[in-house]
Amino acid sequence: MIRSFIAVEIPATVRRSITRLIRDTIGFGYPVRWTKEDNLHLTLKFLGDITETQVGEISSALSILADATPRFPFSLKGLGGFPSSRAARIVWVGAETGRENVTTLQRSLETELSPLGFKPESREFSPHLTIGRIRSPLDVIAIAATPFESEVFDIKSLVLFKSTLYPAGPIYDSLGEFLLAGG
Repeated sequence: MIRSFIAVEIPATVRRSITRLIRDTIGFGYPVRWTKEDNLHLTLKFLGDITETQVGEISSALSILADATPRFPFSLKGLGGFPSSRAARIVWVGAETGRENVTTLQRSLETELSPLGFKPESREFSPHLTIGRIRSPLDVIAIAATPFESEVFDIKSLVLFKSTLYPAGPIYDSLGEFLLAGG
């Protein structure tokens, strides 16, 4: 079985700016396991364990969706916590430019994968990058007040990732990249 998810990648320049933000501004004094720079991405759908056969079926669906979806500008802005900033388990960077586009892309992805047996999420999609995980709920109001805004970049593709869990943290490997129209 292959633990997997579908995401859009974030340019290295933006990942570096988030890592600098963590290192220089918000990383000290909080019991947070910060996301490694190479692992920063915007998850559209967690698939869980899939088979080799499903990789092919999912890849076909992603190819069709990518061909029908034009690339679009995107940026990140602001910090917060889930489920709330006062009792956070997750620290995130939010979507700004292209928020509606990525939400539409995620809904389309749910529609394409539903016939393959993947149930749509029951929660409303909230586009964000998880930058840290907290073992027990924590007030992150001070973190949420920290200003952050990325450069605008194009979302050009969807990526099917394999996630392998290790004690030092997960390793993500691409199982396929699917270029959006014009990408």
